[in-house]
Amino acid sequence: MTDPISGALQRGGASRTTWLRINGVALALAVGHLLALVREMLIAAEFGATHVTDAYVIASSIPDIVMQISLAGAVEAAAIPILTSNSGGDRGKLWRTAGSLIKFYALLALVILPALWILMPLLIGVIAPGFDDITADLATNLARPLAPIAFILAIAGIIGAALNITGHFVLPSLKFAIQSAILIATIILIAPKIGIWSAALGTVAGTIAALLAVIPLIPRAGYQAILESRVSRSVIGPYVRLAVPVMLTVYIIHISLVVEKAAASLLPVGAVTAVMLARRIAFVPVSLGSQALITVVYPKLSETAATDRYEFARAMRSAFFMTAVALSVMAAAMWVIAESLVRLLIERGAFSQAAADNVVELLKVFALGIPLFGTNSLMVRFFHAARKAMVPLWLSIITFLPYVVLVFSLPSWVGIIGIPLALLVSDFIRLTMFLILLERFFPGVVIERRNTRVEY
Repeated sequence: MTDPISGALQRGGASRTTWLRINGVALALAVGHLLALVREMLIAAEFGATHVTDAYVIASSIPDIVMQISLAGAVEAAAIPILTSNSGGDRGKLWRTAGSLIKFYALLALVILPALWILMPLLIGVIAPGFDDITADLATNLARPLAPIAFILAIAGIIGAALNITGHFVLPSLKFAIQSAILIATIILIAPKIGIWSAALGTVAGTIAALLAVIPLIPRAGYQAILESRVSRSVIGPYVRLAVPVMLTVYIIHISLVVEKAAASLLPVGAVTAVMLARRIAFVPVSLGSQALITVVYPKLSETAATDRYEFARAMRSAFFMTAVALSVMAAAMWVIAESLVRLLIERGAFSQAAADNVVELLKVFALGIPLFGTNSLMVRFFHAARKAMVPLWLSIITFLPYVVLVFSLPSWVGIIGIPLALLVSDFIRLTMFLILLERFFPGVVIERRNTRVEY
């Protein structure tokens, strides 16, 4: 019997099951975004802009740093290709491979967390050098119990990757929604008694709840396979070789965001905020649209990359056009409703009409790039699935240089919209290079070759 995802992609369309999965993941992600917004509003309302909130914000950044150091931030992209190639369709091997990765991160936690506990005051001092002693001590004490979150999320990500391969998508995609929901409930219930510690406790409890939510989906044989697994060099070696360039690519994206803010800071007052708000609004459909589709098709892409490159090329071509069409519709809708959306969301209180006009102008330009942003994300996963992670890394480095030149020069010619225009141009260059390399590595992806089977 043909797998619904594989069959849908090979036919160049999408079955009802595929679209239900994509819509389910999109809904899960949307709930996560909504609850994250409620979470931030609740923290602001409960604790205000005070030294305790500053301490929590800095402390909550520690898990992100740990995820970068430990490669845990690359789990979702790197784990699935390793799981599919090592398992070969055997569920026992799938869960043994997952168990090897889980135990690898458990060992890393045993090494990193004690050292981090001791060094935390120094790390907080580096991240927030302007804190007074009271705020720095609070941030240190909050950060210590938050640090293990990185490894809990890594383990949840590995289990989620294995579940995606076996056809479970929605519940693993709800992990951040669950995390935020528990955090919100904890603040509401106990913030009056323990203050900002309720946010830290809620964050830890929410992360553990997100992990516990996916564990029941593991089959009984899967539990046994995980327990019997070992930290194998044949699993960890390929994983690290794939995860390192994945994380380096993420670092370049983060640096690009810093450069964007630096360029905006050279413009009139309010430009940094306007660019940030327009970007956040524009990237919601990118996150909900392309990320949902990527989540559903990525396991099948990784499987066919390891077993049948011809079908892999056909699946990539179909996934690309599905994403491009869906995001083009979203981009057109975003462009049309940009002004009404901005007026509804942010034009209130101290946020003036002139400031809102800047956001509208920026949002319309960002909206034009939605198909570019989403298809570039898909391209990155294509190469990750094929275990060619160096390609996205090199293309990110190559296109970063013209981006820096454009983001600082275009605003002097066209004003504030030069910032999103710089991103559009650099992403167009990157997408063009991606398509050229895809056709070179996988003939038939860009230019369909009918009735011709190319062996790779």
